[in-house]
Amino acid sequence: MAMTRDDFRPVGDRPDVDFRRVGADAGLLDVALAVTARGFEAPREMFTSLFSTGMQAEGLDLWLAYVDDVPVSTATGLVFGESVGIFDVATPPEHRRKGYGAAVSAKVLTEGFAPGASYAYLQSSEMGFPVYKALGFRTVSTYVVHTRPDADDS
Repeated sequence: MAMTRDDFRPVGDRPDVDFRRVGADAGLLDVALAVTARGFEAPREMFTSLFSTGMQAEGLDLWLAYVDDVPVSTATGLVFGESVGIFDVATPPEHRRKGYGAAVSAKVLTEGFAPGASYAYLQSSEMGFPVYKALGFRTVSTYVVHTRPDADDS
């Protein structure tokens, strides 16, 4: 999915959500890893090496969204030239359908467009598709992923 800066439709004001940039803060990184793993319902180890080695790259920011001091969602943004990419948006099941994924995605877009990015891109899951469409993204390509069936599926 992609959008131009002019296509961006920010979510309404969310004073209940506090956004924190992880940066080099080891404590925030630990929280972000836990939230991301729970959001993807995957082992934490899947994200540990990716986040711990890449968070210091220029233009790459990991964001945490908090509500009442509880971490509720994460998203990673990469600003490179005129583009801003959104990656690894994750909201644990107990916090879904409250707009937190949309809010943290909008934060990444706002921060990416501010220094001059002119377009944004992402790859959406089925669950995230309506969220991103509401933010102004449109589908620019579709692909099919083929996987090997589990042995139990035969």
